[in-house]
Amino acid sequence: RAESGVSAAAQVAGVQRAGCGACVKHFACNNQETCRMVTDARVDATTLHELYLSAFEAVVRDARPWCVMAAYNRLNGTACGENAWLLKDTLRRRWGFKGVVVSDWSGVRDAAAAKAAGLDLAMPSARRVHASAAEA
Repeated sequence: RAESGVSAAAQVAGVQRAGCGACVKHFACNNQETCRMVTDARVDATTLHELYLSAFEAVVRDARPWCVMAAYNRLNGTACGENAWLLKDTLRRRWGFKGVVVSDWSGVRDAAAAKAAGLDLAMPSARRVHASAAEA
């Protein structure tokens, strides 16, 4: 397992032992601050699993965080907060995550797609109102 995942699992476990929930972020492939809300990380399956997802898998399986925050960026064309493969198939089904999946602030582009993909909570934006939220 990735060293960063082992370290993160220890931190999450310590926080949660004190009765406070931890939120692991930014899931996944959030590698830059510049243009992070519009970046599309194009990553092949092997690199994605071995380099990017292994730390998240370790912390989810070993420490069971209460929350995971989806990243702003897109992953292989789909926004992370609206990515069913990432949130439902990988995080929940493969890794057994039982907690809350939350977007980053104003990180949801399409509330209906986010809900269908497994996002539990879309954090609001002070600058815009998501018209699709009422339909979701």
